[in-house]
Amino acid sequence: MRTIERTARVILLVVAALLVPGSRLLAQSQAQAAPPPGQQAGQKKAAAGTPRADWPKKVPFGEFTLFIEAPQAEKLEGTKLSSHGELRLEHGDGSDLATGTAWYESDVEIDRAQRMVTLTSTEVPKVQVPNAPPQRLERIAQRLATMFTNQKPKLPLDDVLASVKMAKFGDAAPPKLNNDPPRIVFETEPAILVVFDGEPRFQAVSGTKLERALNSPFLVLRASGGTCYLNGGTMWFSAQSPTGPWTKTENVPVEAVQIAQRDLKDGGVSDSDVKKSASEVTDKRVPKILVATEPTELIVADGAPNWTSTVPGELDGLANSESDVFRTSSDQQIYVLLSGRWYRSAAMEGPWTWVEPDKLPGSFRKIPASSSKADALSSVPGTSAATDALADVNKPRTAAIKRSEAKVTVTYDGAPKFEPVAGTKVEYAVNTPDQVLKIRGAYYVCDQGVWFMASSPTGPWAVADGIPEDEIMTIPPESPVYNTRYAYVYDSTPELVYTAYTPAYLGSYPYYGTVVFGTGWAYRPWWGAYYYPRFWTWGFHARYAPWVGWGYGFGWGPAWAGFRYGFGWGWGARWCGPGGFFRPAWRNVNVTRNVNVNRNVNVNRNVYNSGANRTRTVSSRSASTAATSRANTARSGQTSKSAQTAKAQPQASKGTAKGNPGKSAGAKPSTPKGGAAKGGGAHAGGAHAGGHAGGHGGGHGKK
Repeated sequence: MRTIERTARVILLVVAALLVPGSRLLAQSQAQAAPPPGQQAGQKKAAAGTPRADWPKKVPFGEFTLFIEAPQAEKLEGTKLSSHGELRLEHGDGSDLATGTAWYESDVEIDRAQRMVTLTSTEVPKVQVPNAPPQRLERIAQRLATMFTNQKPKLPLDDVLASVKMAKFGDAAPPKLNNDPPRIVFETEPAILVVFDGEPRFQAVSGTKLERALNSPFLVLRASGGTCYLNGGTMWFSAQSPTGPWTKTENVPVEAVQIAQRDLKDGGVSDSDVKKSASEVTDKRVPKILVATEPTELIVADGAPNWTSTVPGELDGLANSESDVFRTSSDQQIYVLLSGRWYRSAAMEGPWTWVEPDKLPGSFRKIPASSSKADALSSVPGTSAATDALADVNKPRTAAIKRSEAKVTVTYDGAPKFEPVAGTKVEYAVNTPDQVLKIRGAYYVCDQGVWFMASSPTGPWAVADGIPEDEIMTIPPESPVYNTRYAYVYDSTPELVYTAYTPAYLGSYPYYGTVVFGTGWAYRPWWGAYYYPRFWTWGFHARYAPWVGWGYGFGWGPAWAGFRYGFGWGWGARWCGPGGFFRPAWRNVNVTRNVNVNRNVNVNRNVYNSGANRTRTVSSRSASTAATSRANTARSGQTSKSAQTAKAQPQASKGTAKGNPGKSAGAKPSTPKGGAAKGGGAHAGGAHAGGHAGGHGGGHGKK
């Protein structure tokens, strides 16, 4: 099974490279080996001679080695900088001894022309390492202070300013996410979960006798006689109802095959690619098709549960499942990890109860790093993996936006319609796939992590060099525009606006010492002449993996390895939040640090730029006129909806809670807006083990 897992991971990385223009090199970078000792998980080495390349610092400390991550600014007043940063204490063999945090007070020199901050002298008032004696902490502090003062390290000014802005509005307490368990289905045979946003809804496919399901990322078609067809990529299924039961079929309408082939072609995949993938999967069992119209997660075991020891005498793992499923030896309680959240039950059938991460049994911290279940350590507070994930999710991704070139176009289904965000003075537009806010009579749209403003909901839009932060920061997780709280404007000049976002903008939230995916709230989609789904938390088997980030899937690995070709191609179901709904692609201010290149949240696994999304429309009736039409011109290599140019460093070498989802499959093409972004800035997505990874792109459907 592990061979299949590795094969699926590589295949999906290649597929991601084919899907997104300019992403080939980035996808390849995700297949690299584990980072060397001291290099943070998910960290990509910067070019030599740049400030980023100087971190982490390697400092001898007796028989151990200290690895010091770049400080994260908290406060900058004149030339006084307060910051903190992660440190790791390692044995000579590279194994972790402990991780901790150091706090710094520094005198700095600021070079705005070079956008650089130099730490000229530094004191270390506090070091925190779990279980370390006070004497060791004091020695570490002294060693760090000496190193900083002697080396006078540099930090990018943009990182400093963005971090200071984040610290100003950082949450004092964990956000009020919804941790109610979804429906959890356990299967002991190959199975795939097909999700719908509520009851299936169809529309006619122009020029054919078929209808296509709008509110699913899968290709589900219905013939005039009522028979439904599901594209499994390397096989087809049929049923008399879209909710099943589904069975494999060889009798598929020619028009259905043509639609699937057109989707693949528009996605840049040839028929030979599909056939090759099918031939490489040695397990030919036909997966069971399960259908969900409510928040649901699928756990698959290859046969009856096979529990093997993960922590001898304390914790067992479900060896024949690619999901993170554990059982405590003392009381036989079962724990599952879904979207970064832990749930407990006495039986696989449930009922399930959410477990706060810091209340997990101590045995979870003992899971060996060499275990096949080691990915779960990212969701266990206090582990090195969780510390790395938290450090990553709290680091800003910065960009310099050129005012004269940044463009955005907002589309509405009819006249703009706004609803209040409960408990705030903010209103948001509900009949658009974009995130448009109305605050104090002005309008703001957050597009690809960049803020624009206008005096009218239809524009014209200009890059915002300031936003009403106090109001935006009151938006609660129950609102589908909650993620905009994590996109910032931190500096500006007459030519440029400097922006930043953290992975929370993409749906990856720090939470009780770990990182979780999605808010857990089910958001009401828009159904009008067009269908605009919202961000989903459940149904995509979101799973965090070191060096990679969030990966997604729909069931059993070998089945998904071929079945993925039936998912989201051409239509580009913009469902999975980070997979396509929020996909910032602005080039980083520092040319050696592309925005979110490797600390990813799977933002590259989408078909947002596929040919089908740019060219095809399918409708069964006339739609209301959009207030402002989307641009349908996307050049090869474009990864952003809004045009911009990033200023490179001189000399330098991401409504109401009811319903579900991200932006869907469907008829009205959702295409990149404006001109092409110059330079890099694409995002590399992460496949996690066992083929639990897939493409989640952009689009929205006409009803």
